Amino acid sequence: MTDRRHFLATLAGAAAALSLPKQMFAQAAQMESAPAMPEASLPEEQYWAAVRRQFEIPADEIYLNNGTCGSSPYPVLKAVFDSYNRLEQMDDADPEQYPLFGYGAFNQFREPLAKFINASKDEVAIVRNATEANAIMANGLDLNAGDEVLMSDQEHPSGLGPWQMRAKRYGIVVKQFEIPVPPKSPSEILERVSAGITLRTKVIFVSHITTTTGVVLPVKEICSLARTKGIVSMVDGAQVAGMMPIDVKAIGCDMYG
Repeated sequence: MTDRRHFLATLAGAAAALSLPKQMFAQAAQMESAPAMPEASLPEEQYWAAVRRQFEIPADEIYLNNGTCGSSPYPVLKAVFDSYNRLEQMDDADPEQYPLFGYGAFNQFREPLAKFINASKDEVAIVRNATEANAIMANGLDLNAGDEVLMSDQEHPSGLGPWQMRAKRYGIVVKQFEIPVPPKSPSEILERVSAGITLRTKVIFVSHITTTTGVVLPVKEICSLARTKGIVSMVDGAQVAGMMPIDVKAIGCDMYG
């Protein structure tokens, strides 16, 4: 039978053979010597060139998939490494905190985030990603068999999937309207939404920017239409944050992921 000392020695040997920790320590050291974020007063071209140098992405590549595994700039990476280092010290004044990592109120993050999207702190919940947000929104309403959810034909699988699961389990109906490729105008999309609404429509779920073609939907007008008919409006904003301003009050949606 392996004793604890032998087990830890074996574990240490295995860890030493892995390259990942070495890479992590090297990357942490690199964070210390990373270029500082540029001053906002710089000329625009110089400013954005300096921002570009904050990313590990090779200089000859352009990465566009912001909605899945977006690259983080050096200040964010440094904050992550600093956080790991701090947590590994296990010196929290309240030892009861340790089993609760990830379940705190996070007001220090919710407050600036709420301000960023023009919401109140109590209207914001921090979850792991937009996929989880979509699932929470889809499962957060009481719907009956035959109730309809209307969405576009360009929704991300994480937006469509939770509704399909509810349809399979509970008999709700998922309907999709077609977004022309390309649409002639925002009003053309709004007309497609309006045409898809029936007396059984309880939810309209749309992407602010679709992952399929990158079209920006007229979400303010769609949410206004939903509200006039007593329909709950939900917006998948996975492709929006950091790319364009988000004002959930102006949009007028019931939920924004």
